[in-house]
Amino acid sequence: MLSKHNMRLNFSFLFVILASSCGEKPYNVATWVDVREQSSDFPFKAGRRPALNALRSWPATIKQGRLVRKEIFDAWSSHDSVGFRKTPEAQASYPSRHLFMAGCSFTYGEGLDDDGPAAAQLAQLLGPQWHVLNQGKRGGHPFDHLYLWSLLDMKKLASESKGVFIYNLFSEQLERMRLAWHYLSWADPASLVFKKDAAGWIPYRPLQEEPRMKAMQLLKDWGLAAFFLRYHHPLTAEFETEDLTMLADVLAAIKHEYLAQYPMGRFVVTWMGHRPLFQEKKNVARLINVLSTHRIEVWLPPLVRSSSEWPMHIPADGHPSYYAQQAHAEFILRRLVAR
Repeated sequence: MLSKHNMRLNFSFLFVILASSCGEKPYNVATWVDVREQSSDFPFKAGRRPALNALRSWPATIKQGRLVRKEIFDAWSSHDSVGFRKTPEAQASYPSRHLFMAGCSFTYGEGLDDDGPAAAQLAQLLGPQWHVLNQGKRGGHPFDHLYLWSLLDMKKLASESKGVFIYNLFSEQLERMRLAWHYLSWADPASLVFKKDAAGWIPYRPLQEEPRMKAMQLLKDWGLAAFFLRYHHPLTAEFETEDLTMLADVLAAIKHEYLAQYPMGRFVVTWMGHRPLFQEKKNVARLINVLSTHRIEVWLPPLVRSSSEWPMHIPADGHPSYYAQQAHAEFILRRLVAR
């Protein structure tokens, strides 16, 4: 299905002119100012995202310096042997349940210390009987998680047979899945593109071999990428039915992989309530409808006040602040307790 969005190089400039740009501007909680990676052995430069094959090469701890509103915030991130972010928790000798928190940099907790992400806060709220794992992947989308769950034996990370898998959506993840231009401007060329065959969704080829990616690279080489992206709205106002169907199909595949390893588990999809999931509210209703065909449970989060109104730990590029992560953790907690 992704191939439908591939365009020939000679139509790349025409696409940006014809692309939709009349919708509302994307919601941003702060203005990007500066990001400086302060770890020389981290596998990507500032503004880049790691490839899947770089997961195991992550150092135990990294430090990011962020300049926000003329102030410097140091954010420390620790990772386990696989590459997932560590969750500080006073864990019991034998926790009875697991909680996987999967998603993109929102779930990862970009720009926050290890105690900032919702997963870390949930670990403290739920107590030692729960084994909470942060599976947020910076720059990630459902295809990445499907790939990881098809490769890794998660029982080695969480041996508890009962628990919950929560996938945290963000509208830009769908743009990444369909290879939107703004995503290609910073995407790692070694990332994988997926296609669907009789066996399901499988890795197809590296992103660098995609015609659209080659076109974007040429735009960068010619110094025209910024001009090109200026006329292409990063977030589509309304997604096509086939896009939502693809998203639901991939989420269903992740659910299948999860339940294959944890038959007694529970699979849930939700998103953070501090910003709209999609530009149009009707997209949410359409998404829930298509997810219901796969029997995927959806938790509707309440809207919370903008992170920009809460200066505590605001990352500079629109990622959720500590407050937004806290609100999300409390929402998840209420749903888990109400089970």
